Amino acid sequence: MDEYSVEYLLIFKENKQYSNSKQAIKNLFNSIYNVHGVSENIIEFEKIQIQYKILLTKRQKQKRIYYNISFIIEGERNIEVFSIFLRQFRELFGKLTDKHIETLWDDVNLYYSNKGYPYIYKLENLMRRLISEFMILNIGDKWVKNNIPGEVEKSIKDTNNKTNNYLHYVDFIQLGNFMFKKYCNKEYEYVKLIELIDKTDDNSELSIEELKKYVPKSNWERYFSSIIKCNENYLCKKWDSLYKLRCDIAHNKPFNKNNYQTLEKLYNEVSEVLKKAILSLDTIIINDKEEVRDICFGWIFDEDSLKRAQEEINNRILHPLPRSVELKLAKKRLERIKELMQMRQDLIRN
Repeated sequence: MDEYSVEYLLIFKENKQYSNSKQAIKNLFNSIYNVHGVSENIIEFEKIQIQYKILLTKRQKQKRIYYNISFIIEGERNIEVFSIFLRQFRELFGKLTDKHIETLWDDVNLYYSNKGYPYIYKLENLMRRLISEFMILNIGDKWVKNNIPGEVEKSIKDTNNKTNNYLHYVDFIQLGNFMFKKYCNKEYEYVKLIELIDKTDDNSELSIEELKKYVPKSNWERYFSSIIKCNENYLCKKWDSLYKLRCDIAHNKPFNKNNYQTLEKLYNEVSEVLKKAILSLDTIIINDKEEVRDICFGWIFDEDSLKRAQEEINNRILHPLPRSVELKLAKKRLERIKELMQMRQDLIRN
């Protein structure tokens, strides 16, 4: 049968009668609610038996007495009751020691951390799968070139391999930043906006639609708000709460039953949302009559768009403007449409 041990170091002032011997400490055990008896090495608490050991060390110069106290139970089924005893022990002795209680070992925290970690692992990889699959299918296998927030990119700057399995080099919190941090697409960075303004003599030549391309947006706004069926703030807060619990486990902070139940609840809520979003990726069907969204530039094209773009270019050629900015933009748009139309046809044929 498995054993679970918890060990504390308690510090008392030397002149306190209630702490000047091992027997005095044993007497204090009887003050804990629902303790039915204390023998040489066994505490009867509720319906379980708790083994204990006490080691006493005195430091005359410091005028302190140090107690190393360990508690041991057998069987996973007794952990919940054991946790109640430990909480009451800490409350009582915390008052007597002015909160000078150091936890040296805690198998109860380890137990609940081991139970909780799979939830973190599954959620982290569900988010990775959703992002990777969506971006590859809709943006292409080179999506990492232009669609990564700067904070996320900096977090893995020392990684040699930045193309294959990119998100496996990104930790839990950066997956949230990938989704919710606003950034400029690298094709529309501020430097390029300044260059565009410098090259333009007349502000009237800069359209609102052109300038909007330089406004920072999150990947949630760009891509995921339409496929993840929940509020952005809802998911962002849940992810932050999960990150804090993840850090508690990773950094050996106290992690008890309440923490575990909170994590379990968050897992059930968030995993359901992510799983539904992943399933929706498999239901996307492209056919001849369907418009295809150019996610990179945020507009929809079909055969009529191609004709309108061609007519616009012909009109500019027949009626030239003083400057050729609009003509260049129209040509660039036409080239992009043709490229995407070809991609669309390839998808249909495959």
